[in-house]
Amino acid sequence: MIASEAILEGRAPSPVRSSAARQVLFSAARCYASQPKPMCSAKHIWVLLLLLAVAPSVGAQQNECATSIVVNARDKQGKFLPSLQANDFRARFEGKDAAILSLTKGTGARRVVIVLDKSGSMAGEAKRRAMQSIARELVHSVPENAQFALVVFAGHVSETIGFGHSSVEILAAIDRVSASPGEGQSALWDALLSSSELLGSGQKGDSVVVLSDGDESHSKSSRSTVEQAYLSKVVRIYFFEFIDHYFKSDENFSERDTVNLTLETGGIVQAVERFNAGELLADAQHVEDELSNYYLLGVNLPALQKLSSLRLEVVDPTGKHRKGIELSFPKKVGACAVRSASP
Repeated sequence: MIASEAILEGRAPSPVRSSAARQVLFSAARCYASQPKPMCSAKHIWVLLLLLAVAPSVGAQQNECATSIVVNARDKQGKFLPSLQANDFRARFEGKDAAILSLTKGTGARRVVIVLDKSGSMAGEAKRRAMQSIARELVHSVPENAQFALVVFAGHVSETIGFGHSSVEILAAIDRVSASPGEGQSALWDALLSSSELLGSGQKGDSVVVLSDGDESHSKSSRSTVEQAYLSKVVRIYFFEFIDHYFKSDENFSERDTVNLTLETGGIVQAVERFNAGELLADAQHVEDELSNYYLLGVNLPALQKLSSLRLEVVDPTGKHRKGIELSFPKKVGACAVRSASP
């Protein structure tokens, strides 16, 4: 129903707040609706014209909502860019321009779930020791105010340690899990879904770190269910991809699915190819830097309840695309649906 009809029924549009303004609008509406029409004052006519002009934009505003997107921006050397401003960004949602509202720096890694793969393909001692080294480094290097949880899986989720435990307890569990070889199939999707459930409705900055070769062979959960859970909660996945050059399949579709899902959530894939201490430390520190340094970009989006495609880019003052900057952000957003995530 248009705004003028609302007035004729004795209701003012939501932006009309003062009683004086409502009185003028009601008077103008009665003048317009009367039969035969009397001579309306110029004030009445101008009020109606203004109302009809504003009504479409009022409806548009009611069909939009503000949300914040977790964004990471890095230069060619992989260093975080700390001085970007809101007007440096351009957003498009479902192919249409979206208004940038704000840009603030994140407050670091708040909650991190570490996922350890104990399936047969990760059973080798070198892989287990590398997994242990990376996981321990993350717990040590992420800021002290961060909370950690742990999920261990093979053919099913075999162990879960929720938030609220000390870093000493988490480190002890990592050491214990890494000490014995794993076996069996891989239920990676189930492990990822369990990890998202530990995060509840989600908080901005939440992340899940996966240490695995990406193989999936035994989950009850589907990839689409996992994708929906992560994108709707705005949770990033960071995937330490253990690469085996000796036994690697030419077409590991589940591994490719894991890579794609990671990138869709706004996380990154860190290849683990060599298991020497120096390179493992560098790999862990790279991901720790990604976890801790990011922006929260405020965007005005249509009030859609389904996941829809988002595109972001950094532009120069003339509006042209700036080269040499790599952005990580969720490639699909649930618009108003993601407002349920805690700030």
